[in-house]
Amino acid sequence: MHVANIICTLALAASSLAITVNTPSGWTTTGPNVLTWTSVATDHTTFAAVLVNNNKTLVPSQITIEANETTSSGTFTVTPDSPYPAGSGFQVNFLSGLNSDSSIYGQSGSFNITPGTKTSSSSSTDSATGTSTSAVSTSTGKSTGSRVQIASGAMGVVLAVLAVAA
Repeated sequence: MHVANIICTLALAASSLAITVNTPSGWTTTGPNVLTWTSVATDHTTFAAVLVNNNKTLVPSQITIEANETTSSGTFTVTPDSPYPAGSGFQVNFLSGLNSDSSIYGQSGSFNITPGTKTSSSSSTDSATGTSTSAVSTSTGKSTGSRVQIASGAMGVVLAVLAVAA
């Protein structure tokens, strides 16, 4: 009985040293997605955050979310460079590093990622004609999207083009 109490006490002490990763909700394939956690002063000062899934057809290997995050910040916003896969059973692991023998500092519960939309925009001005062009592109992660282009010159003429890819 005494040994069981010691093991229980050690387990509680060890768990109080881990970073608590809050289970993400409302994540989309394109973001922005918010990740939050709690930590204590004795936790490691930095960690790497990775996205994992036991379904290797969705995520064949871990996807790096952040390579070197400050533990005390408690939150960051994730906007993937390329869309995450949509599905269920995702988890975020906080690791000591990105190499194969990294220790896990914390792990989220299981969550879903749903298809999202991503908007990008650009603009330019032709210095010879004074014509400015702006473009906005929206994609849904389902290979559909639209593009709006607006141009105006010195005479105030406006041209709008809308193209939808299905």
